[in-house]
Amino acid sequence: MYYHIGWPFWKLAYRLGFKLRCRFVISKDTDHNDYFAYSPDIKGLFAESESFDEVVSAMKAGAIDFVHIDLHGCLPEQSKIKPALAFTSIMHGAC
Repeated sequence: MYYHIGWPFWKLAYRLGFKLRCRFVISKDTDHNDYFAYSPDIKGLFAESESFDEVVSAMKAGAIDFVHIDLHGCLPEQSKIKPALAFTSIMHGAC
């Protein structure tokens, strides 16, 4: 069962064993021929890249880091605990 990051008591839900879910919004900028992504669930998480796969990869890595810091106060490399996350991508048309 998944629980959305940002919903009330999401940290408690994680500690009770729920997997976490967050959303990405990805847009293609046709003027600069690149992709921009942000997460409405995780403040400060955004990425930009020329490749769709690179922007998704950067968002996933950033989400894990941001959530881990929020839950445990340190980066994943400094801890043996890794949060279980599921991702939902929302693709928007050209900007």
